[in-house]
Amino acid sequence: MGSASGKNIRGDCKKRREEVDCETMIFRSRLNQKRHLSRVLYGLVCQLLAMLVTCCSICYGANLAKIAVPSTASRNDDKAKALLIRTCEFYKNLPGLSGDVTLERISINPDFRQHIIHKFRFQSDKNDFFQLVMQQPNNRSQVSMRGGEAQIYSSKWHMDLKHSCASISEMLKNQGFNAVTEGCFGDSYLEYFCSNNLLSNLMAGVVSVSEEAPCRYAGTTCNRIVLHKSGADTRVWISTGDKPWIRRIEPCRDLPIGSSTSYTIICRYDKLASHAAPALVMGVPRKSRHVSHFVSQNGTDNPLLGTGAPAVKICTVSGKTINLASQRGKIVVLDFWATWCAPCRKSLPILSELADTLPKEVEFLAIDKMEEAKDVKAFVDSKKLNLRFCLDTNGKICELFHVAGIPQTVIIGRDGLIKCIHIGLSSNFKREIGDELRSMIAH
Repeated sequence: MGSASGKNIRGDCKKRREEVDCETMIFRSRLNQKRHLSRVLYGLVCQLLAMLVTCCSICYGANLAKIAVPSTASRNDDKAKALLIRTCEFYKNLPGLSGDVTLERISINPDFRQHIIHKFRFQSDKNDFFQLVMQQPNNRSQVSMRGGEAQIYSSKWHMDLKHSCASISEMLKNQGFNAVTEGCFGDSYLEYFCSNNLLSNLMAGVVSVSEEAPCRYAGTTCNRIVLHKSGADTRVWISTGDKPWIRRIEPCRDLPIGSSTSYTIICRYDKLASHAAPALVMGVPRKSRHVSHFVSQNGTDNPLLGTGAPAVKICTVSGKTINLASQRGKIVVLDFWATWCAPCRKSLPILSELADTLPKEVEFLAIDKMEEAKDVKAFVDSKKLNLRFCLDTNGKICELFHVAGIPQTVIIGRDGLIKCIHIGLSSNFKREIGDELRSMIAH
């Protein structure tokens, strides 16, 4: 009894810690939004003061022109610039780089909150050797490059691919790399860390640099510098001492005045070393399926074609659950869409018209991608479409069907195998889908 009670207490403590962390992120995100608005107002006040001084100088003489007016240029700090230059030179002279990265992306508006965390471990010689292992959310997905050949393994799809690449930067542009890392690598700044152009990339669009008071961060004293851009700032935490490691970067995204959405990115870097760590343990499982690509740009060469449809349970807008495996013996059409997607709003009526003309053995399921149920229901209620509308609130079903862009339409045969995949909305969409379905019905 005592053991069970102890587990419950620990579970409650862990849940409370997660709630506190989330509340802290929300507070920081809203604070960044207020800072952005304050900077905009500050700039407007400075411009008004400058105009006032100019008018007074013309009317009452040039002496008033000597009045000191606050200026954004006064935020330039030579000490901060020198620290940034020293840090970038330190990274440039490193023979390699390894460490752990945590990337948090927080989106908040009055109706929606999204907090996505990616964690990965990496190692690179900044030339033609690179290793990366995802730790969250796709545990054990990995990338390895050596001698001009890269191997990429996706643990969520149990697939791997190989391709030739002349440099690390070329590998980072590969579609498979972005699919495995879910686009988080671009926000992590590591591409710049592994190059010799860190300073120019950090300073892109920067109008001035300033320094904030040092602080303790992750057990280390850090200097803090601010890169002021037009309408948005980027804050950088740099370790003090002879090794100026960048421990954290927090870029603020510029949002329109009056926007109700705040978007914050936090990049944390731990266990950084100059390529001193041993090689990461890599290895593709034997059951992995070798493919030429993870996500197809057209349905004809998609790696899912001919494979069994994932046995997922799908929740409808009305609250019912559909077991996809139990649909065997029927022809099932899955259409992945979202209310904000203009091509999706055009494709749904087309599928509804097909549903009206085809036999009942063809089941049409329109699966919304990661939107709130109330928003989807409001959209569905405003339309009169002969489709079963479903939800994929956490994006897991989209992952299993390799949905990279929407609309994406998947046709599953009576045997449970994926027969056809259409990505996007072509001019012949209705004819192509109709012909494929009628052919499958006839056979």
